[in-house]
Amino acid sequence: MIYIDLTELKVPDEWKERAKRATEELLSLPESKRAGFIDTHENIWRDLKSELKEVSFQKCWYCEGKTDRFDFHVDHYRPKKLVKNKGCSEEIGYWWLAFDHCNFRLACDYCDSLHTEPDKTHGKGNQFPLAPGSPKASSPSSNIEDEVPLLLDPTRSADPLLLWFQDDGSACPLWRVGLPYERARETIDILNLNRIETVERRKALLNKCFRYVERANRIFAFYQNDPRAAYQEFQHLVEEILGLVSPSAEYSSAVRAFLGGLTYEWVKGLLR
Repeated sequence: MIYIDLTELKVPDEWKERAKRATEELLSLPESKRAGFIDTHENIWRDLKSELKEVSFQKCWYCEGKTDRFDFHVDHYRPKKLVKNKGCSEEIGYWWLAFDHCNFRLACDYCDSLHTEPDKTHGKGNQFPLAPGSPKASSPSSNIEDEVPLLLDPTRSADPLLLWFQDDGSACPLWRVGLPYERARETIDILNLNRIETVERRKALLNKCFRYVERANRIFAFYQNDPRAAYQEFQHLVEEILGLVSPSAEYSSAVRAFLGGLTYEWVKGLLR
């Protein structure tokens, strides 16, 4: 998961006006007509997809996938029609946020849509679990900041930090106890972040990074004593590693976690 600064999202003024008009009309409708109205105006959030992709370097905001978990959807972080809390039946969702771009998250198909495995169904769908005892916003006058979502939010700078990655490419909670652990664990499960194909893709990138690091570390020993002979190759390897941890790189958070576990001083400098 990567942090997305919504202030960097380029939302056209024309789009804002369309969304504003649609929201005003939605607010005036009786409950029985809201879902139909939202369905017939889905082009509003779809028309912002290119801007959502641009701000994340064409990556899913949840898993950081680019190529193996497609297609991209515009997910409503707080579900727009029906919502399902953990262990509860479906209820009316956050309909008043249907056209609010601050509620949009760019999500790949495997994070956003329901996929049935042999023993379990993964994917966000209309799931939005709250921590036990958390209040739930139920109307436009509610304060959504009072809620304690279990699903990590890529637009909150501290949330991606709760996820970590093991050397085998699997995602795991950084913390082992308490609410931080529960939020990370629930997010990994709901979004299917440990889908086997995704874990294998992460592991392949970690193996590539490991080869670069080991080669660069050997070259670094020569670089210290004979910089003319080793400088160019060491610089090339460093640039390759930096490419893997770049915000635009697929699954870069997993690579950063791997590098963070190494003790080489020059590697630590790459993560500053």
